Amino acid sequence: MLVVAACSKQLEYESLEYRRTVDPDKVIRFIGQDLASIAGDAASGYFPTPGGVTIYLAFYQFNRSSFPAYGILGQDMDGDSVDCYVDWGAGPMNAHKLAVRYPDSALSIGLNIAEGGGHRSWAEGGLANIAVGA
Repeated sequence: MLVVAACSKQLEYESLEYRRTVDPDKVIRFIGQDLASIAGDAASGYFPTPGGVTIYLAFYQFNRSSFPAYGILGQDMDGDSVDCYVDWGAGPMNAHKLAVRYPDSALSIGLNIAEGGGHRSWAEGGLANIAVGA
């Protein structure tokens, strides 16, 4: 929740604090990574609201509207929510919408630093640039 809350105009918090404590004999069940899978899990009636939801963000795309739009953050550079989804074949992803739909769930963010996927490149040389501090 921290990344989305810190960048968002729409999610306002008095303070960012750790909101959940877990009994040491229990576990938090996380589910992800796409909105459809998580919604299906929640609608099944077999499970409680997930303790956590997971999404992956495309590091090199945060400031770009091209695929994957805004790195899957779900917000543009002004912090406004965008109604675009990224789907790499598993289902639609949008971190902002995920955080809004599951406000009582922890948000686990995987940071994808790959330079592309499949046969598409969207950040050629990205890892080399990180290595030299560029």
